[in-house]
Amino acid sequence: MATSDDINNLLEHWMDVKTQLSELELSLTKYKKLAAKIMTKNDTTTLRSDKYVLQQRNMSKKTLSKDDVPKEIWNKYAKTTTYTAYYLSKK
Repeated sequence: MATSDDINNLLEHWMDVKTQLSELELSLTKYKKLAAKIMTKNDTTTLRSDKYVLQQRNMSKKTLSKDDVPKEIWNKYAKTTTYTAYYLSKK
């Protein structure tokens, strides 16, 4: 059985990694914006170096909101996906 110290240690490490991930996502967003700026300036969708190739692709996705269709159609065609989610926050 996990002790209180084990749980505290787990949650502390989890929060540290969660914070690092947020910081990395902000950095990645910065680099995406810089790459987009360079691509626009050079009228291209690909950046190449000796080691890497960065390609910009425009993706599209269709979604349907429950409010946009009659209830019976939603009930007939909606797919349910079940997954486990964890929410960690500071007290």
